[in-house]
Amino acid sequence: YIVGEAVSSAAAGTASHSNIDPEETEETEETEETEETGEETEETGLARVRPLRGLRAERARSASLDVTRLVGPVEVTATVFGSTVLRPVQRRALENGDVELINAAEGTHTGGTELLLRYRRSGFVALATHAWTRSTELDPDSGLRRDVPLTPQHAGSLNAIWEGDEWGRFGVEAYFI
Repeated sequence: YIVGEAVSSAAAGTASHSNIDPEETEETEETEETEETGEETEETGLARVRPLRGLRAERARSASLDVTRLVGPVEVTATVFGSTVLRPVQRRALENGDVELINAAEGTHTGGTELLLRYRRSGFVALATHAWTRSTELDPDSGLRRDVPLTPQHAGSLNAIWEGDEWGRFGVEAYFI
């Protein structure tokens, strides 16, 4: 059983960009499309970020429990985990297009499970993993709890590795999210 606590120094509130002259800062709002993915990104720079005021450091608490069992050439590991980030820093969009960084009124809660299966037999190893994660936070605009964006609920992998003293190692991996 592992319990940990972490502090984010990035949110300590000591940084400020009040020394930036707004007349010297170019406000750009360009849309750029990447060739590989076709996704659009928006460049805004720091001109639209409001000065930091009253921002407090995030604090996190986490716990996990692992159980491993070896049955012949098969190893099975199951994990249950959870964490809470107190005073998480969030970005809030303002009506005039500016952005401010704030501490959320409620914590970000994450929990999940992970399963790992490993098979070993004379120079061959096969791995299969699956992770399930649920993470929620307070939406800074609506004030309602929501799933944390970009946190996949399911992820997994399949791996096969062949090893030989004379020829080295060869592996194949496949991942899904």
